[in-house]
Amino acid sequence: MLIKLPYKFKPRHYQSASLRAQFIEGKLFGIDLIHRRAGKSKTSLNRLIIAGMLRVGNYYHCFPELKQARRAIWDNVDSDGMRYMDHVPKELKAGQNNTEMRVDLINGSSIYIGGSDRYDALMGGNPLGIIFDEYSLQNPLAWHYLSPILTENNGFGWFPYTSRGYNHGYELYDLNKDNPLWFVQKLDITQTKKLDGSPIITMEQIEERRRSGTPEELIQQEYFLSFESALVGAVYKEEIAKAMANKQFLTFQPKSDLPIHTAWDIGVRDATSIWFFQAAEGKIWVVHYYENTRQGMDHYIGYAKGWMERQRCKNGINFAPHDIKVQEWTNGRTRIDEAASRGFYFKVVPNISIMDGINAVRSIFPILQFDQVQCKHGINALKQYEYADDNKPKHSWASHAADAMRYLALGWHDCYRSEVLYSQRTMSQWRP
Repeated sequence: MLIKLPYKFKPRHYQSASLRAQFIEGKLFGIDLIHRRAGKSKTSLNRLIIAGMLRVGNYYHCFPELKQARRAIWDNVDSDGMRYMDHVPKELKAGQNNTEMRVDLINGSSIYIGGSDRYDALMGGNPLGIIFDEYSLQNPLAWHYLSPILTENNGFGWFPYTSRGYNHGYELYDLNKDNPLWFVQKLDITQTKKLDGSPIITMEQIEERRRSGTPEELIQQEYFLSFESALVGAVYKEEIAKAMANKQFLTFQPKSDLPIHTAWDIGVRDATSIWFFQAAEGKIWVVHYYENTRQGMDHYIGYAKGWMERQRCKNGINFAPHDIKVQEWTNGRTRIDEAASRGFYFKVVPNISIMDGINAVRSIFPILQFDQVQCKHGINALKQYEYADDNKPKHSWASHAADAMRYLALGWHDCYRSEVLYSQRTMSQWRP
């Protein structure tokens, strides 16, 4: 029995162009920067099915979060009543695991539907292809850590998404829009059509969205792919816009005659984030940002000490949240005691509400100076830090850098009057 792929899916012109670029022209990397409701996810799923039948291996369809992957692909049903996962023909299925959201094909390939919020768990799967769906909302470290695996395996990476301001999604597009090795298309609602030639989204529908109260910046972002519009609901939208206008994102070197202070958000299952900064000339010079996952305290202390030694700078004060005093079940000691036993001392910042901490960050934003190279990931996280539907900050990959920045701000306010952050006092001279 002959089975034609894609199965029960007839691509529109722009979807065909994207699939042709990979399977006929041999492109390994591509960007489909296309407006909302254009069928990006369905195209991506069919891409993986075709790839899995052509070459045996593991393939991943990654969304920003695992729960989003289940909703958007695994459990989703289109407007015609067809389940997305039914694009995998029964004749080609060897098995299916609902818990893992995995489909096994008869030739030995497997397709996983998951989230890049646990990108470290994907690294052991040795993928031959990855879809980074809604990449502009994903943790960019996922691509950073997984791309060497794809390169080694001669695998592919594809990025379907809409714009979200000048963040890592914009950077990826800007870097590769003229790269002959990449397929790149950027299409708003005026450039896409259904198979019958009619618009996917009409201007009348856009006008109705406006009349119903949809913010213009959201319309420009979602349907016209404007990078100018900042992420709607971004916590620090105004502060970052002013910082960009005031040229607070620079390139500079740490001052070797001043100590480097740090502000930490300490995770266990989540990421641990560290901002490195100096105080001089009435400003906070943020010189470096580091983040990692599932590492012990020894790793982060070793990294912090090593980085400062390479800059020929001594350590000043290290700020951490109150939960650093929580005892570990394994040995009964607190993390602050564990760090002290390794010659690394923390000052615990005041325990106040998240919103008060956000206001503390807003108050120092005018004097923040970021090294845009050394702090690239942290800056992108601050841009991406947003409110959820309940008007509270959303927990996402961006939360860790944002939380560490709150502790920086609280530590700054706590120590500012004594001017200790401006002094030559180092960690070895300071005790909590």
